Amino acid sequence: MILTIKSIKKYLYYKEMNLNDDFNLEDILRGELKEEFNKKHIISFHKDYLSDLLNENVEKSTKAHVKNPWFTQNMNNNRMELFKCALNLTKSFIYNSSYLKENLSIIFDLLYSSNCDYKKDEKEMMFAHAFNSLQILIPVFLQLFHQLVECLNM
Repeated sequence: MILTIKSIKKYLYYKEMNLNDDFNLEDILRGELKEEFNKKHIISFHKDYLSDLLNENVEKSTKAHVKNPWFTQNMNNNRMELFKCALNLTKSFIYNSSYLKENLSIIFDLLYSSNCDYKKDEKEMMFAHAFNSLQILIPVFLQLFHQLVECLNM
């Protein structure tokens, strides 16, 4: 619970006036949070709407999607634009990181090259750094492919 000056003053006022002995600080905080929630006009999903949205009946589900103000063409266009920007950022990160490129080439040399000129102790020293670079690249590529599949399925 978030303790505010307003809630403490309310609590002290109620205690001083002996309006309600059962009324404690936690009740005041809950009331404030509920007021704050209502002030911000936060909309929660209605059970009927959510069941229609997740319904296997295509007509019901489609009607629910159309009613939803968040599923608009403008939102889809913005999502695609965001995806393009993320791709450009990822591409720039990989292209501009010379260490990442070097470590990636070392990984391919270690894994696939039969005429690898590295000694065993050199390989052991390089492996940790190369593996760290691979740990950076794998989530980036997985996210890229996941987003690509999502875009193609739209």
